[in-house]
Amino acid sequence: MSENEAAATPDTSRGGERPRPRYGELAPEGWSWQPPAPPEQAEAEPTPAAPAVPVAPRNPVPPAPPAPLGSPAFGAPGQAAPSLRADRRLTITLLVVGLFGLWVAISTLNSIPEAMQILHSQQGLADYVASEADMRSILIGNVLQGILWVATAAWAVLRMQHGKRSFWVPLIGGAASVILLFAVVSMVAANDPLLMQLGGGN
Repeated sequence: MSENEAAATPDTSRGGERPRPRYGELAPEGWSWQPPAPPEQAEAEPTPAAPAVPVAPRNPVPPAPPAPLGSPAFGAPGQAAPSLRADRRLTITLLVVGLFGLWVAISTLNSIPEAMQILHSQQGLADYVASEADMRSILIGNVLQGILWVATAAWAVLRMQHGKRSFWVPLIGGAASVILLFAVVSMVAANDPLLMQLGGGN
């Protein structure tokens, strides 16, 4: 068998399937070319799930207002809150004591003429007669004592509202009240000429 005859002879070694034409050979009747099947695609990797977005509540709670400057944070650990409570109790107690001291100071100023009369009697001097300047000094002293207590109380309350220590404020107010009391008594005594002559003669 020649080479051409071998090429023209169909290949029936594959069973009932039609033979595939060889290079340079015409395709037999009824045969059609089909492209090879594409390779299987790799399984798609699972896409990562999107992070859950938190849903805002329908009625959100409004944020708490910021704490005043200098005040301790609510619920903060430490001894700040107990110490401030003790300071407030002490401050209020001192203010009440200062109110009683205000009454004592005004009573003392109003009794200056009687005290001067007793002093004149003990020293064998003439009766004491309070001048207009002495009564004016006593009146001014009473007004200043009242203003001093009110200013001291207002300052202490203001500091307590801002969360600051304020026990020392009534102490300063009490010291100023004592100084004012002695100043008025000294002015009235200095205006008494008989008492000044007695002091100069000694």
